[in-house]
Amino acid sequence: MKLNENQKVTLTLGQLTKLVKESRSVVVGYGRDFTNALIEDAEAGIISWEDIARSALDYMSEDDVRDMAESEFDYEAEEDD
Repeated sequence: MKLNENQKVTLTLGQLTKLVKESRSVVVGYGRDFTNALIEDAEAGIISWEDIARSALDYMSEDDVRDMAESEFDYEAEEDD
């Protein structure tokens, strides 16, 4: 699939992981040098996917983590009593 610069594709984390594992050359987007470097290092076994995920979760705000959990993994925020 080829996209022009105005088109967007939404993937779940599982879909992205599968795509990365099946692909030898992934172009995530323009200006994604660090993203691509981490993907390449994970594919080469230099760093683990778990380390990348844990670091990303630690770096993200709790609101960002909640938004991702709700949108990508169907978690629901608990109501305060």
